Amino acid sequence: MIIYFKLTAIFMTSLEALKENRLRTLLSLSGIMIGIASIVLVISINDSGRAVIFKELETFGLRSVWISRDMGDYYDNKSNFVRGSGLFDDDYQYIKENCCMSLLNISPIVNLRANGKIQIIGKDIRANVTGVNERFDKINNEKLIAGRFLSIDDVKNDRFVVVISQEIASMLSQAEIDNVLGARIKILSNWFHIVGVLGNKSRDFISSIGANKESANMRILAPYTTIQKINGNIREISYFQGEAKSISHAPKAVKEIKEYLNYKYKGIYKYNGETMVAYIKTANNILKNISLVGFVTALVSLVVGGLAVLNVMFMSVVERTREIGVRKSVGAKNRDILSQFVSEAILITSIGGVLGITLAYSIISTIVFLFQFDISVSSVGVLVALISTVTIGLLSGLYPAIKAANLKPVEALRYG
Repeated sequence: MIIYFKLTAIFMTSLEALKENRLRTLLSLSGIMIGIASIVLVISINDSGRAVIFKELETFGLRSVWISRDMGDYYDNKSNFVRGSGLFDDDYQYIKENCCMSLLNISPIVNLRANGKIQIIGKDIRANVTGVNERFDKINNEKLIAGRFLSIDDVKNDRFVVVISQEIASMLSQAEIDNVLGARIKILSNWFHIVGVLGNKSRDFISSIGANKESANMRILAPYTTIQKINGNIREISYFQGEAKSISHAPKAVKEIKEYLNYKYKGIYKYNGETMVAYIKTANNILKNISLVGFVTALVSLVVGGLAVLNVMFMSVVERTREIGVRKSVGAKNRDILSQFVSEAILITSIGGVLGITLAYSIISTIVFLFQFDISVSSVGVLVALISTVTIGLLSGLYPAIKAANLKPVEALRYG
């Protein structure tokens, strides 16, 4: 109870001292406020940006790997260039059954060769038609919102069935087709039955930097064997998309597949291998660099604010030298004077910190309201801001407080 009353007295005395120098206190508060607001904004934007980017990367499957032929060997070997994708059905069967301890799933990807018409309810549309197998939904992190995905029987029997994206399903709904499942669409001269609908994917950021130019939400997936039949019974596969056992296993999975293909084809084809690991590292590097610039800016603002508080506290010690002498002459100990001035500094920075957090919240709310960006105030940012305010207050107030506490009562009473 005694400690409580003592702390309350120190707080009230500190508050009164700050009120006596409102302008100086206000200027100090503004520096701390801007620095703290910058910290909260940097961390919040970084966390929100990371969430958005990784949410988009997840639409590809974070453990995904891609294997395709490196067509660059055409320029090295024009005279002896062997045409084709360099990937075939028997490669898929071998990789699926015998290869690669690091690989969990794999799907052939077969692109429709002809740039023919795709018709829905008599209207031509532009959509990506891709042949895949029954495991592709797991590999590519697809979300099914209606019906079913392709089955192993669909693939084995070359069935003319498709799974469409939600956006294409909306076109059918707008044409007053009550039941999308079971409806038919025409690809080239072939009619397909719709058996499932996939949820939309957000890839706006990835598309904006040119990393993915294909529409994520205008897609039609069919059994890869059926697309091969439309292509003319050519047993080629455009590329493989696989799923590693973990993100850390992805580079090894690529290495194992490439080693098998290189051994089999004896250098006739060259192969490229990609993983999501590279994209994750790139995203982390971009965010790290942005955060570094932001943190440096915030740190400069915070240091300037801290120096302003330090200046205020020094001025306060000078102006209150006689008061310190009076308090010491009536029994105040050095620790009492020390705690008084340190608490004043911490009070200034704490108020500035709360105002800074409030300012950051207001800025983020305004950005969300005006531009509809998916940004939220980071709890980590708020925690870092609060720790920073107390730390800056302690560092800024400690030296002036020590100087005040070490004043001798007789000399202090003579001052002024």
